[in-house]
Amino acid sequence: MKSADTPKKQAHIQTLPQRTLLAYPYKGKVVYVYRDVNTLYMGDQGAYQRYQQLAVEKKIAREQLEAAEINETSDWGVWGYGPY
Repeated sequence: MKSADTPKKQAHIQTLPQRTLLAYPYKGKVVYVYRDVNTLYMGDQGAYQRYQQLAVEKKIAREQLEAAEINETSDWGVWGYGPY
């Protein structure tokens, strides 16, 4: 995490799209950056893979929550299922 703590850094960070993950070549490697207002998050390939894994886990958790909410509000008893 890098803060835009100087006018020069603040001007540079404003040139990057907000809340978008970008890949940049840097010293022969790829660096991933993500801008959130005046903070720049930077990482290597390992950090990007962890980010992707967290995104998958979040998606699975959201889908499980949605399924649980649907099951909770559905009346499956009329179809012969459930404890009715």
